[in-house]
Amino acid sequence: MNMLLHGIESEVSLGDTLSSDGQQLPKADVILTNPPFGTKKGGGLPTREDFTFPTSNKQLAFLQHIYRGLKPGGRAAVVLPDNVLFEDGQGRNIRADLMDKCNLHTILRLPTGIFYAQGVKTNVLFFQRGASDKGNTKAVWFYDMRTNMPAFGKRTPLTKEHFKPFEERLW
Repeated sequence: MNMLLHGIESEVSLGDTLSSDGQQLPKADVILTNPPFGTKKGGGLPTREDFTFPTSNKQLAFLQHIYRGLKPGGRAAVVLPDNVLFEDGQGRNIRADLMDKCNLHTILRLPTGIFYAQGVKTNVLFFQRGASDKGNTKAVWFYDMRTNMPAFGKRTPLTKEHFKPFEERLW
């Protein structure tokens, strides 16, 4: 909606990316996304046959869809909850696959509660698809915006100014 309001032309396709519809999508140069959090509604395993690691965790399924959907050299920034960074089993396998296929270069740890309910911890993962499928991540830079930050809410909104130290170190 934001892109439409700002006159940015793009193609929008209707479909369920975690179903076989997602396999038909063209590879992307850039993906910026905030996949839905939670697994209660519509649980169960995704029906994507191209997923190497089947999982009932929707965030991990979306993460697989995103990095598999990038062209070589394609870039992504993805908002995800903490559990994606720490889940064992298939979570560990999916993270290892991401780090093989992509250069996961930055994890921005956002202040607690700014995205969803108070207490939900979120991160932005920045990565670029490699030319090969092995050994693309050499080092990951963690930037923690949770430390020394005020409690954000209606009276203390998160602003662009809060991101300046991150931006200065990023570039």
